[in-house]
Amino acid sequence: MFPGFPPPDHAIRDLLTGSKHEDSEKTLMIHFLTVLFKKTKSVLESIGANSRSERTTKFREYMTTGQNFERVGHQRQSFYEDIVCEVEEVCYVYHLTFVFLHFTENQG
Repeated sequence: MFPGFPPPDHAIRDLLTGSKHEDSEKTLMIHFLTVLFKKTKSVLESIGANSRSERTTKFREYMTTGQNFERVGHQRQSFYEDIVCEVEEVCYVYHLTFVFLHFTENQG
C-alpha cells in the first residue's frame, strides 16, 4: 500500500495516537501545540527570513530538504523528534506534579 506523500512522521504519530486517558490526551495536545509553536518560532528565527513569504518558503525548504517518497528528511525528523522529547518531558513533570499535589492535599 502506498502511504501517501509526504511520508508519515512516526515520532509525532506515535505520540499523538498512543493509548491515553481522555484527561491526559487534552494535556498532551496543549503541550504538543505549545512546543510545536515554540520550536517553529526558533527555526524561523534561525533561518533568517525577513518577510512572511520568505519565512514560508524557507521553512518549507527546511522541512522538505532530503525528503523523498519513502522517508522524511533529517531536519524534519529531528524537528519532530525534538518536539516529542520535550512534550514527553513536560507531560511527565506535569503528571508527577499532579500526583504529588494529590497525595499532599490528602495528608491534611
